[in-house]
Order: sequence, then structure tokens, then C-alpha cells
Amino acid sequence: MRKWYMGLIAIFILAGCYQQGSQPEENTTNEVVDLAEITIPDTVFQSEKTDASISEEEMKQSLQTYLDSSANLYELRIHFENFLDIEHSLDTSELEKLEKINALLEQNDHNFSDFISKNTLPEDFAEETEHISHYITAHNQYLIQLDQVFNELSDGEMTIEQLESLANVPEILNGREQQKIEDFLKEKEIQTNVFE
Repeated sequence: MRKWYMGLIAIFILAGCYQQGSQPEENTTNEVVDLAEITIPDTVFQSEKTDASISEEEMKQSLQTYLDSSANLYELRIHFENFLDIEHSLDTSELEKLEKINALLEQNDHNFSDFISKNTLPEDFAEETEHISHYITAHNQYLIQLDQVFNELSDGEMTIEQLESLANVPEILNGREQQKIEDFLKEKEIQTNVFE
């Protein structure tokens, strides 16, 4: 019951970060699945380009790949969260899978950040692409921090320090910043389900 309560606190914190302007589609990922059947992707956003001038079309594709990779990994994380919400604990192989998902999120963020910092982006993409990278990276780091806090819980008891770290949501993670990103993606006709 205490894990459920702590999970509820985390959900309220994240809900405050992600206020969506539109009604989300019906989510079918709330059902508990067999974690052993979950297949984790082998790759995320990758590019070896350096000192290149990126075309608008390639930039759109790169952004979509980066955001879709994050969205796919988020969806996998939901299965683990649902499993924990019904007061199960993860065994060693399940914890390894969750750690691999987190490592892929970090790799995706790192690879995309390198790509946008080492190349010349189209002028009307440069500022907003950096903003998107910072936003998604901050979100992913916060999720990983949540995992660490919950893994450190002893008998469901949470220390003041752990509670404070949960409440320490990065400033960039708010509905206003998310809406700016969604507006930009819509303007550039980039389809992604990262915010669903």
C-alpha cells in the first residue's frame, strides 16, 4: 500500500508537469502485461554527422526519430510502473530491463544533443530544437531520479530527502513549455506521440 501511495505522489507531480491542452486518446497501456514478454529496442536516435549543414527535411526526420524513440521507451516504462502500482516488486531481470530502458533514454538524449551541437541546423529550427532537447532530457532525468528514489525505499518508508527530491521538478517541465513545443511541432508538421 505504501508503494502505491508513493507512486500516487509521483503521478501527481508529473501530472503538474504535463498539462495537455487537448483530451488524450484512450490509453490502452494501463493493463498489466507480462514483463518477460516486453522487447526493448536495440537502437535510438543516432547520427555520425559533424560540421554538416542539416537540411530542413533531415531536421524534421531527426526530430521525429528522437521524439518517437523517447515515446516508445516511455510506453515501455508504463508497463513497469503499472506492475509496481499493483504492489509487486521487480525481480533482477525486470530491474535490468528497466535499467536498460533508462540507459537508452539517456543515450537517445546524448546522441541528439551531440547532433544538434555539432552541426548547423536550419535557422528556423535551431532555437526550438535546442529547447526540445533540454525539455526531453530534463524529463528523462527526472524519471530516472524517480526510479532511484523508489529503488532506495526501505519497507515503503520515504525519507524527507527522498520526498524533497521527488518534489524538485525541473522548472522547464511545465505545461507552458510543453505547449510551445507542441505548437512548433505542429507548425513544422512533425508527427509524434511523445506527449500522449
